[in-house]
Amino acid sequence: MCTCTRTVSADIDPAEFVAQAVEVGHEALSKARGAVQPNGFLGVGGAVPGPVDIASGTVLGPPLMRAWQDLPLLYLLKEHFPCPVLIEKDSLAAAAGERWIGRDRRARDFAYLYLGTGVGSGLYLNGDLYRGVSANAGEFGQLCALALDRVAADGRPEILPECNPPVSVPRFAERLGLRTAGTEHSSTEAYRAVGRAAAAGHPAATAALREVARAVGRGALGLVDLLDIDLIVLGGPFFTDDVADCYLEEIGRAVNEFPTARRLRRVHVERSVLSAEAAAVGAASTLFHATFTPRLKGRERG
Repeated sequence: MCTCTRTVSADIDPAEFVAQAVEVGHEALSKARGAVQPNGFLGVGGAVPGPVDIASGTVLGPPLMRAWQDLPLLYLLKEHFPCPVLIEKDSLAAAAGERWIGRDRRARDFAYLYLGTGVGSGLYLNGDLYRGVSANAGEFGQLCALALDRVAADGRPEILPECNPPVSVPRFAERLGLRTAGTEHSSTEAYRAVGRAAAAGHPAATAALREVARAVGRGALGLVDLLDIDLIVLGGPFFTDDVADCYLEEIGRAVNEFPTARRLRRVHVERSVLSAEAAAVGAASTLFHATFTPRLKGRERG
């Protein structure tokens, strides 16, 4: 496997974003040319934050990335890649990748919690991804808001700061007295600095991480009670080694101490086999999944 990356911001111009996606795609294809035979190449998979219109491949307006409002990504990518192109919501793609790469370790029902710019969930149930009617199953933030009774005056569930870890964790840590010098212009770097401080035992950093993890745990509790599952997988670009223990402990406690049927099952909370690369590998895995996974006849994907 070869890896090519580019750093993008939440407010990046859509045209610039597409240009960078095309550039990194061609770079990856160029690097893989000696290892992949032409007749063994299935296509290009893309993972994006939801909600997504899968039929047209349009990113409809992620709450934390307003610059991508109604971005016709599939159409734009097809102009540059003369092969099949699939677009999938990032948390669902991560769940697909986890199933394919995890093999027998993931040969059961599970929910994948994807910690990115926002927290999403991907569901693998009854031997297949559960996408829902519009292929947008797993919108996790509203579930957390309802579980915590965080509802706006008009009745709409709030967009929780806790469901945007790279922004909320540094803010909570600063409120508790931790300063992350030199990271003022990058939420990602600030988050990583808090993670390093937590790993070193800094109480404010640890408290900030646990505050976010407890909120995510309340949403995970809702999934466990609703679906009666016994496996939660944690991954994504902001589930790093420095912060992993906080999330594993807090979410593990929530889904085992509070469920209604807690006497009947033990819920395992585990690290992803992919972690930071989950969505990217998952996007590629959706091509395998769509091509090779047997399934019951049902609603066709657009």
